Amino acid sequence: MARINSQLAANMRQIFIWTLIMALLIILVIGFLMNKLVIRKLGEFLKVAPLIGNGQLDHPINVKGEDEIGRVAHCFNQMLEDLKHSLSIKEAAQQKEYLESIIESMDDSILVVDRDYRIVTANRAFLTKAGQGKEGIIGRLCHHLSRQSPICGNGMIEIEKVFQEGKLQKSIY
Repeated sequence: MARINSQLAANMRQIFIWTLIMALLIILVIGFLMNKLVIRKLGEFLKVAPLIGNGQLDHPINVKGEDEIGRVAHCFNQMLEDLKHSLSIKEAAQQKEYLESIIESMDDSILVVDRDYRIVTANRAFLTKAGQGKEGIIGRLCHHLSRQSPICGNGMIEIEKVFQEGKLQKSIY
Protein backbone atom coordinates (compact mmCIF):
# COMPACT_ATOMS: atom_id res chain seq x y z
CA MET A 1 0.00 0.00 0.00
CA ALA A 2 2.88 2.35 0.79
CA ARG A 3 4.29 1.60 -2.61
CA ILE A 4 0.99 2.46 -4.31
CA ASN A 5 0.77 5.68 -2.30
CA SER A 6 4.31 6.69 -3.26
CA GLN A 7 3.60 5.78 -6.91
CA LEU A 8 0.36 7.80 -6.76
CA ALA A 9 2.20 10.76 -5.19
CA ALA A 10 4.90 10.58 -7.90
CA ASN A 11 2.22 10.48 -10.61
CA MET A 12 0.44 13.44 -9.01
CA ARG A 13 3.72 15.40 -8.94
CA GLN A 14 4.32 14.55 -12.57
CA ILE A 15 0.78 15.59 -13.55
CA PHE A 16 1.21 18.80 -11.55
CA ILE A 17 4.55 19.58 -13.27
CA TRP A 18 3.11 18.88 -16.73
CA THR A 19 0.05 21.00 -15.95
CA LEU A 20 2.32 23.81 -14.79
CA ILE A 21 4.44 23.54 -17.97
CA MET A 22 1.31 23.55 -20.15
CA ALA A 23 -0.08 26.56 -18.29
CA LEU A 24 3.21 28.44 -18.77
CA LEU A 25 3.24 27.57 -22.49
CA ILE A 26 -0.34 28.79 -22.84
CA ILE A 27 0.55 32.01 -21.01
CA LEU A 28 3.56 32.52 -23.31
CA VAL A 29 1.45 31.95 -26.44
CA ILE A 30 -1.25 34.33 -25.18
CA GLY A 31 1.44 36.89 -24.29
CA PHE A 32 2.96 36.59 -27.77
CA LEU A 33 -0.43 36.98 -29.43
CA MET A 34 -1.33 39.94 -27.21
CA ASN A 35 1.98 41.57 -28.13
CA LYS A 36 1.39 41.01 -31.84
CA LEU A 37 -2.30 41.85 -31.93
CA VAL A 38 -2.66 44.60 -29.35
CA ILE A 39 0.50 46.04 -27.83
CA ARG A 40 2.35 46.71 -31.11
CA LYS A 41 -0.72 48.37 -32.57
CA LEU A 42 -1.14 50.53 -29.48
CA GLY A 43 2.55 51.39 -29.73
CA GLU A 44 1.79 52.92 -33.13
CA PHE A 45 -0.74 55.22 -31.43
CA LEU A 46 1.84 56.15 -28.80
CA LYS A 47 4.42 56.93 -31.48
CA VAL A 48 2.11 59.21 -33.51
CA ALA A 49 0.16 60.95 -30.70
CA PRO A 50 3.01 63.29 -29.58
CA LEU A 51 3.64 64.33 -33.20
CA ILE A 52 -0.02 65.22 -33.66
CA GLY A 53 0.01 67.00 -30.30
CA ASN A 54 2.83 69.20 -31.66
CA GLY A 55 0.71 70.14 -34.67
CA GLN A 56 2.27 67.72 -37.17
CA LEU A 57 -1.00 66.52 -38.70
CA ASP A 58 0.59 64.60 -41.59
CA HIS A 59 1.28 61.46 -39.57
CA PRO A 60 -1.55 58.95 -39.91
CA ILE A 61 -1.61 55.86 -37.76
CA ASN A 62 -0.42 52.87 -39.80
CA VAL A 63 -2.44 50.08 -38.24
CA LYS A 64 -4.02 47.56 -40.56
CA GLY A 65 -6.76 45.14 -39.77
CA GLU A 66 -10.47 44.87 -39.28
CA ASP A 67 -10.30 44.30 -35.53
CA GLU A 68 -11.28 46.93 -32.98
CA ILE A 69 -7.86 48.56 -32.92
CA GLY A 70 -7.81 48.72 -36.72
CA ARG A 71 -11.22 50.39 -36.70
CA VAL A 72 -10.11 52.82 -33.99
CA ALA A 73 -7.04 53.67 -36.10
CA HIS A 74 -9.25 54.24 -39.14
CA CYS A 75 -11.55 56.54 -37.10
CA PHE A 76 -8.51 58.33 -35.66
CA ASN A 77 -7.11 58.92 -39.16
CA GLN A 78 -10.50 60.21 -40.34
CA MET A 79 -10.63 62.55 -37.36
CA LEU A 80 -7.13 63.73 -38.27
CA GLU A 81 -8.25 64.51 -41.84
CA ASP A 82 -11.31 66.37 -40.53
CA LEU A 83 -9.08 68.36 -38.19
CA LYS A 84 -6.74 69.31 -41.04
CA HIS A 85 -9.73 70.41 -43.12
CA SER A 86 -11.14 72.36 -40.19
CA LEU A 87 -7.82 74.08 -39.55
CA SER A 88 -7.43 74.99 -43.23
CA ILE A 89 -10.90 76.59 -43.17
CA LYS A 90 -9.99 78.49 -40.01
CA GLU A 91 -6.67 79.56 -41.55
CA ALA A 92 -8.43 80.73 -44.73
CA ALA A 93 -10.89 82.74 -42.63
CA GLN A 94 -7.99 84.34 -40.74
CA GLN A 95 -6.23 85.19 -44.00
CA LYS A 96 -9.45 86.66 -45.40
CA GLU A 97 -9.90 88.74 -42.26
CA TYR A 98 -6.28 89.91 -42.50
CA LEU A 99 -6.64 90.92 -46.17
CA GLU A 100 -9.91 92.70 -45.45
CA SER A 101 -8.25 94.68 -42.68
CA ILE A 102 -5.48 95.73 -45.08
CA ILE A 103 -8.00 96.71 -47.76
CA GLU A 104 -10.08 98.59 -45.21
CA SER A 105 -7.09 100.57 -43.97
CA MET A 106 -6.17 101.90 -47.41
CA ASP A 107 -7.11 105.43 -48.45
CA ASP A 108 -7.61 104.44 -52.10
CA SER A 109 -11.05 103.21 -53.15
CA ILE A 110 -10.95 99.44 -53.44
CA LEU A 111 -13.67 97.16 -54.79
CA VAL A 112 -13.09 93.41 -54.91
CA VAL A 113 -15.13 91.37 -57.39
CA ASP A 114 -15.14 87.66 -58.22
CA ARG A 115 -15.06 86.16 -61.72
CA ASP A 116 -18.83 86.56 -62.01
CA TYR A 117 -18.41 90.29 -61.30
CA ARG A 118 -20.16 89.93 -57.94
CA ILE A 119 -18.90 92.25 -55.28
CA VAL A 120 -16.95 90.41 -52.59
CA THR A 121 -15.93 93.39 -50.48
CA ALA A 122 -15.22 97.10 -50.67
CA ASN A 123 -13.33 99.41 -48.39
CA ARG A 124 -14.64 102.48 -46.60
CA ALA A 125 -13.16 104.87 -49.20
CA PHE A 126 -15.07 103.14 -52.02
CA LEU A 127 -18.30 102.98 -50.02
CA THR A 128 -18.05 106.72 -49.26
CA LYS A 129 -17.58 107.59 -52.95
CA ALA A 130 -20.38 105.23 -53.99
CA GLY A 131 -22.69 106.50 -51.24
CA GLN A 132 -23.53 102.91 -50.29
CA GLY A 133 -23.28 100.68 -47.24
CA LYS A 134 -21.37 97.42 -47.39
CA GLU A 135 -24.51 95.33 -46.74
CA GLY A 136 -26.20 96.94 -49.74
CA ILE A 137 -23.53 95.98 -52.27
CA ILE A 138 -21.96 92.66 -51.16
CA GLY A 139 -23.06 89.88 -53.51
CA ARG A 140 -24.51 92.24 -56.09
CA LEU A 141 -23.18 92.47 -59.63
CA CYS A 142 -20.78 95.40 -59.77
CA HIS A 143 -22.41 96.99 -62.82
CA HIS A 144 -25.62 97.36 -60.77
CA LEU A 145 -23.89 100.11 -58.83
CA SER A 146 -23.63 102.23 -61.91
CA ARG A 147 -23.28 101.37 -65.58
CA GLN A 148 -21.11 104.47 -65.92
CA SER A 149 -18.80 103.22 -63.21
CA PRO A 150 -15.24 103.22 -64.54
CA ILE A 151 -14.69 100.00 -62.63
CA CYS A 152 -17.62 97.83 -63.64
CA GLY A 153 -18.92 99.77 -66.59
CA ASN A 154 -16.12 100.99 -68.82
CA GLY A 155 -13.47 99.07 -66.88
CA MET A 156 -14.90 95.56 -67.51
CA ILE A 157 -12.27 94.95 -70.19
CA GLU A 158 -9.50 95.64 -67.68
CA ILE A 159 -11.09 93.34 -65.09
CA GLU A 160 -11.41 90.58 -67.69
CA LYS A 161 -7.73 91.06 -68.55
CA VAL A 162 -6.80 90.61 -64.87
CA PHE A 163 -8.86 87.39 -64.69
CA GLN A 164 -7.27 86.02 -67.89
CA GLU A 165 -3.67 86.92 -67.12
CA GLY A 166 -3.84 86.41 -63.38
CA LYS A 167 -1.80 89.56 -62.76
CA LEU A 168 -2.95 92.25 -60.39
CA GLN A 169 -3.45 95.62 -61.92
CA LYS A 170 -4.14 99.03 -60.48
CA SER A 171 -6.53 101.25 -62.36
CA ILE A 172 -6.94 104.89 -61.47
CA TYR A 173 -10.26 106.55 -62.28
